[in-house]
Amino acid sequence: MEQFFAANQSEQKIYVLYGLGGSGKTQIALKFIEQHKAHFTHKFFVDASSPETVTNNFKMITSMLNIPEETVDGAMSWLASKSASEEWLLLFDNADDTNLGLNDFFPQCKHGNIIITTRNPELRVYGAYSHVSNMEEDDAVQLLLKSAAQVYTPPNDTYAQNIVKELCCFPLAIIQAGAYIASQDLVGYLRLYADNRAQLLSKKLVQSHDKYARTVYTTWQLSFERLGPVAQEFLMLCSHLHHEGISEDIFKSASVYMCTKQWPSEPDLVVCKKFLAQFYGLDSRWSSMKFRDVVNEILSFSLTDFNPERQVLSMHPLVHRWCSEVIADSDLYINCIRGVVGMCIGATSELHHLGSMLVPHLLATYGNDMGNVMVPDFRQEYARVYHWAGYHNKARQLQLNVLAQCHSLLGEHHTDTLTAMQDLAATYNKLGKLDDAKALEIDVLAKRHNLLGEHHPDTLTAMANLAITDRQLGELDDAKTLEINVLAKRCNLLGKHHPDTLTAMSNLAFTHRQLGELDNARALEIDVLAKRRNLLGEHHPDTLQAMQNLAITHRHFGELDDAKALEIDVLAKRCNLLGKQHPATLWAMQNLAITHRQLGELDNAKALEIDVLAEYHNLLGEHHPDTLWAMQNLAITHRRLGALDDAKALEIDVLAKRYNLLGGHHPDTLTAKSCSHPVPPW
Repeated sequence: MEQFFAANQSEQKIYVLYGLGGSGKTQIALKFIEQHKAHFTHKFFVDASSPETVTNNFKMITSMLNIPEETVDGAMSWLASKSASEEWLLLFDNADDTNLGLNDFFPQCKHGNIIITTRNPELRVYGAYSHVSNMEEDDAVQLLLKSAAQVYTPPNDTYAQNIVKELCCFPLAIIQAGAYIASQDLVGYLRLYADNRAQLLSKKLVQSHDKYARTVYTTWQLSFERLGPVAQEFLMLCSHLHHEGISEDIFKSASVYMCTKQWPSEPDLVVCKKFLAQFYGLDSRWSSMKFRDVVNEILSFSLTDFNPERQVLSMHPLVHRWCSEVIADSDLYINCIRGVVGMCIGATSELHHLGSMLVPHLLATYGNDMGNVMVPDFRQEYARVYHWAGYHNKARQLQLNVLAQCHSLLGEHHTDTLTAMQDLAATYNKLGKLDDAKALEIDVLAKRHNLLGEHHPDTLTAMANLAITDRQLGELDDAKTLEINVLAKRCNLLGKHHPDTLTAMSNLAFTHRQLGELDNARALEIDVLAKRRNLLGEHHPDTLQAMQNLAITHRHFGELDDAKALEIDVLAKRCNLLGKQHPATLWAMQNLAITHRQLGELDNAKALEIDVLAEYHNLLGEHHPDTLWAMQNLAITHRRLGALDDAKALEIDVLAKRYNLLGGHHPDTLTAKSCSHPVPPW
């Protein structure tokens, strides 16, 4: 603000401070005016909360200046008549009313200074602006200690830091906490806050160094009450999602969901569909215009923020808590948003567009409470996202419940039961429980063979899944036999260019490579990559997988520069598409690290491998096969760098865990025992 108003401009200067109620906009404006009062010849405060208050304040200005015409026009004419050297200042405070045409109250001249405080970000169009939100932590600590009448001591500083972090460094919440602490104590506030958050943030300030009379929650309540019914409902539903990454695509995808299974039933989704129907156009289809009108209504009070680059909404964490705990505490809203998220997953064929965004929302809507029946029952859909994102233990918990329900109500031969078995087997595979996966896959294959015949697509999928598990168990000849059979039948049934046929080719190439049949592997992989590029495009996950597979084969041939070029490309695209923490991205990082190592670029390899291992620990746990491969690869790099003690410690750990997980005769255990195999057999 100082730089803006100090600049020499031959035009009227307007500065907008916008943000959530209670963020300190007015305080900043008044502080600025106080510090620079000598710069302005006349300073006027205008309550801009309504057209009536603006009109009355302008009349007061005319009275104060003895202007004969006691009207808005009279005041504006007087301001416009001043010479450019007279730096008058108008502060329009609390210009939150979306129906207020504030431009009508700007003096029509090319001089003067105007500051606007508002919750409505649309007012940014008037001039320069700043978004007012959370304070810096050090400033927040100082404000708390001042508000609480506490002296600085190292212990008080520590208590204050913990309090302001819990309050997200939000100014009004800090002032309110300080006023309470002043009559109580600093030490016990957080414990009290944990159990009485709503009461404390709604408690009226009796004594406060600040003139702001409203509490945190009453400030937002007033904004909430000015929203229309649809906007209120939308905000309440969003308060049960994660507070960040709220996308229109979630609701738009849910709007096209069709019931195709036993659970959930149509009656379970009546409330969800009624809510979504409020965003339909005249053609009974999703209207982005209607959705954005509702979003803009909420944005006008800064109760949400919008990220134009990511095209997502977010809620301030304190607003999010307030809305979920005080406003939207009904099971109706919780179950409705759970249903909307489930419908979104059920209507989404490929998760790479939405999967990473959905995971935080799944965790927010259910957390760890997934053992009971969901209402609506979208456990299978939730498990699908968890599996895709690498949260395999959460996926397994849901899939076991789904399978038990299918067995009980539909019988062991029903299609839905077999699908549930297949989903659980895929998760067992990812968890390294290969014997459990194989037992389920053999059962599924036999039942689908009897029920559908050997050429049905579902039977071929069951064969392909069993082949993958056979390969991971080291039973490569069995895997190869199944994969040749699947490929031949898919070629006949679907043609050579169908995505399922290309997947069969890719799987067979993988097994060829592990058998040392590198020429066969490379021929298939080149073919798959070319066809996927033509069919799916350069950035599709299946295309990137084909690039990754070909890179690994290049590496086995010693064509390290070709491998590195492909792997760098894959890693960059996966980071953009899936994020850095996704299992497929980590797999790409691991492969690039191996190529770096083989090229002698050991520091680059080590940096990537340390990163991968840390992410696998967080995502999959310390006993997962992928985590153990990451440990073994890092051990190899340590050894080549001469850090033998570090290498030995990792290798002993890997060997012990593989013995427990896979037994003493599994190829991966033998690899760990000999430490002779430099890379995982990818």
